Amino acid sequence: MTFFTFLIMVLSDAAMRITIKRLAPAFKRMTTLAELIEQLPPDIQKEVKDFAEFLLEKRTKKRHKVPIFDWEGALKDLEEQYTSVELQHKILMMPINMR
Repeated sequence: MTFFTFLIMVLSDAAMRITIKRLAPAFKRMTTLAELIEQLPPDIQKEVKDFAEFLLEKRTKKRHKVPIFDWEGALKDLEEQYTSVELQHKILMMPINMR
């Protein structure tokens, strides 16, 4: 190990200790979500609980949503007139608000 490498290690260690000492009070002030909720009045605690349940339900519904193909076959009558590629090009040429 060179002197330069040793010096960098010592300085890095010292800087880390200084940073930790400086941030320690902030870590002591940090509270958990449960501790914050306990400080709220009961009616607000119920709102927080309801909101958390809503978020969980919303997330669960998104994950298990099955795609709906009710549009399938809607252009069946055009298959004699156009190829699928021609239909794709026509759709791309439509204004966005009509798609």
